[in-house]
Amino acid sequence: MFAGRVRVNGVAATQPQQLVSPGADSLEVDGQAVAFLKSGDGKGAAVRHFYFALHKPEGYLCSNQTAGQKLVLDLFTEWSARWVAREKALRPPAAAAAPLLPPRLFTVGRLDVATSGLIFVTNDGEWAQKVAHPSGGVTKEYILTAAERPTKRQLATLAAGTEVEGVTVVPLRVACVNPVDGGSAKRVLVDIAEGRNREVRLLAEAAGLDVRALKRTRVGGLRLPPGLKPGAFEELTFRQARELLEAEAQARASAGAPPLIGDLGVPVAEEATEVAKPAKSFKPRLLQLRRARS
Repeated sequence: MFAGRVRVNGVAATQPQQLVSPGADSLEVDGQAVAFLKSGDGKGAAVRHFYFALHKPEGYLCSNQTAGQKLVLDLFTEWSARWVAREKALRPPAAAAAPLLPPRLFTVGRLDVATSGLIFVTNDGEWAQKVAHPSGGVTKEYILTAAERPTKRQLATLAAGTEVEGVTVVPLRVACVNPVDGGSAKRVLVDIAEGRNREVRLLAEAAGLDVRALKRTRVGGLRLPPGLKPGAFEELTFRQARELLEAEAQARASAGAPPLIGDLGVPVAEEATEVAKPAKSFKPRLLQLRRARS
């Protein structure tokens, strides 16, 4: 505390006697948010929140209830064991024998078993809701690899949207990825706002595209770190987790997409001012852009 590692309401707290009110004050330790849960006597108990950016490999399920399958949370088994060992070492002798469970982690939204890429894992339900729910305005970027190079007609159909779960969804941006980076010429970038179940795959199916691989490369203001290998994860600070929700951070991250050809969606400069709006506000603009170019 005397080293300035503890902050209350964003201000360094260096006095051990400083009072903190659960529900009224924010508390951070080493840049990580500490939440308060009510215990049996109604008093606040501090609970630290964790935020992880994981490179999900293909073949892993975003579930914790499917026996006999490879689960995303299995990738955190070693981390959980280290956390328990560390916390037990910090306990006073009188409490050493009491049971200790690791933080209850869960995935923020889902990627289907055949999809790889960026997904968050946390124990902060409120933050997860902001990331996953369309009302949070957090956009997602995917790179799909098709069996054949997409035609202009297929790209236009993809950009026009389709019905998913009874709702018409329209991508924010659709464009071929320029193979100048040494990758396949059959790749297509798709930006979406809602993230409904299998949304990108259904959009591709409606356009007649045979998807051979699908990877999520950005969520909000965070791109998949280039050096993060499948199955590996990085812990984010509370500030990083909070900032990736912001419209400016999302615009910067969107501008960091790979080189594109024939962007059919909202240009990056315009997307920066629209990123926090619901997906339905984009549909008229996309239609106007296509008419203007036809």
